[in-house]
Amino acid sequence: MTYDVKWNRKAKKTLDKLHPSIQQRIWTGVDRLKEEAKRMKKMSRPGEEYCARVGDYRIIFEVAEDTIVIQEIGHRREVYKD
Repeated sequence: MTYDVKWNRKAKKTLDKLHPSIQQRIWTGVDRLKEEAKRMKKMSRPGEEYCARVGDYRIIFEVAEDTIVIQEIGHRREVYKD
């Protein structure tokens, strides 16, 4: 199943600030999510969030029917702090 992707404003803004090489890696990770979203690791914090690893960066997202909503992108040392 292929999912549609929607971006949270905060996640898109974070992506735009990253180095172009990291942006490209994250875009590749997002393309991978379109096919394998339900295979990714479910977060241990409350909610229906999943996490995908892209090097030292993480893509935090939710899956709703046939849509992936990217909630957050960040370095692994910062993305898990809440």
